Amino acid sequence: MCDILSTPLTSVNQPAYEMGKVSASILIDMINGVPQKEDRVELKSSLHIRKSVAPPKTNL
Repeated sequence: MCDILSTPLTSVNQPAYEMGKVSASILIDMINGVPQKEDRVELKSSLHIRKSVAPPKTNL
């Protein structure tokens, strides 16, 4: 969708399928009384830089 806008927006791509898979696994473990090893799960995301960003201004 971001590619077809008049100004292509920079966006972050999050791994939705993997997020659901990990969430379901954690939920099933919780239902079965399995203690959680971690309080936080981090999944890799990617930044897609498009034309809505510019280099920082320099102070002259």
